[in-house]
Amino acid sequence: MTYFDSSLESDPIEEQQTDPVLPEERHVFELIGFERSEPDQFRKDGGVKWSWRVFEEDGRTPFVFQDEQYIFWRTTNIDKKTRKPLFSVGTFANDWASALLGRPLGVDAQFSVSELRGKRMSAMVVWKPQKSDPKKKTIQLASLRHVFTGADTTSQGPSPSPTPSRAPASQVTADATDDDIDRALMIAKFEKKLERAKKRKLPSLKKFQEAYATFNTATADEIEVVTESLDDAIDAMDE
Repeated sequence: MTYFDSSLESDPIEEQQTDPVLPEERHVFELIGFERSEPDQFRKDGGVKWSWRVFEEDGRTPFVFQDEQYIFWRTTNIDKKTRKPLFSVGTFANDWASALLGRPLGVDAQFSVSELRGKRMSAMVVWKPQKSDPKKKTIQLASLRHVFTGADTTSQGPSPSPTPSRAPASQVTADATDDDIDRALMIAKFEKKLERAKKRKLPSLKKFQEAYATFNTATADEIEVVTESLDDAIDAMDE
């Protein structure tokens, strides 16, 4: 004998909720997981899964979803040959790692992924249409900032290679001026071009690497001039 409970009658079917869980506000993200992910439709070779514990902007109040602190995750690429995580300049992985560590990871920078454990960053949550289905939204983390934690005072092993002490485009301070932001964007643009020059084995690469090392004191105009010079050098290789 079967029994159907009439009180469970369904309401009219509605369109599925397409908005992300996190609202478009600033939140603090604490990295609690960094592990290999299985191959899927987007990454046939698998990738790296980043998992963050999410807090409100104050960094103390947990962001709660369904009675539990929300865990936000994203996946980034790995090198097909070495199977190691990719942190190339201009990637989300590079931006996140730079913000978590509180220092820019430019060309030739070195660090241990274990340094990322327990580190925090602040980010503005931005909703973007999904490429596969524009009706649905995905989350992008923008305006990244390092959040100091007790873990920042600990050190294991040798110190990483020094990098210029300036804020990259993905990590500007809360009181940054328009000029600061423009300057940081120029530096990020130069880093991408420098990475391209390195891959193409530009003969004058060393000169531009030395110029990059002085960007912590360079003005926006000076950075723009060096960037244009690098553009010309790369273009000359195509002639």
